[in-house]
Amino acid sequence: MSDGLSQRISDTQARFESSLAALREQAHRWTLRPRSPEAKVLDGLMTLMEMNSLHQAQLIRDREHSQAEHRQLIQEAETRLEHCVAKCESLLDQCTRSATEEVIEVRRALHEGVAASRQLQKIDDKTVKAKVAEVLGTVKGEIAESMKAQIVMAGSRVRRDEISKRAGWFATMIVGGTVFGIILDHLI
Repeated sequence: MSDGLSQRISDTQARFESSLAALREQAHRWTLRPRSPEAKVLDGLMTLMEMNSLHQAQLIRDREHSQAEHRQLIQEAETRLEHCVAKCESLLDQCTRSATEEVIEVRRALHEGVAASRQLQKIDDKTVKAKVAEVLGTVKGEIAESMKAQIVMAGSRVRRDEISKRAGWFATMIVGGTVFGIILDHLI
């Protein structure tokens, strides 16, 4: 589409330049005569038209340059898009593999759980009651021994505290009596 547009622009530009050349020739003939006001106007118009022609040529070059840059940017974007799609496909494959492995692990765990459940169903009530009685007997014996040990320790701790208090009072009385005696001795 841009090739057709460029062709139309170049055709129009060629027609404009041929018309401009004919106008220059006519203006040149008029300007050979002495300078008249019409010649000055025509000379000014010719200068203006030449500037317009140069400006249009510059615009066409700028447009072609920007179209080339645009095509290059599109090419780079397509390359990046292809790279991104490849990365996404790779990531999707990894995620799919990971999800498949997780599903396999979950199924394996479920099968193990079902097998354990079936094993538990095989245990009868007598076995459970006997085991519970055995555990309770062991716990009861351990608790009784622990309670006895704590009672003995509490008794010895109370005795030790009582002895410490008596020894402290006795020492306080001796020291206090000695100090009181020394004070009285000095006063008398």
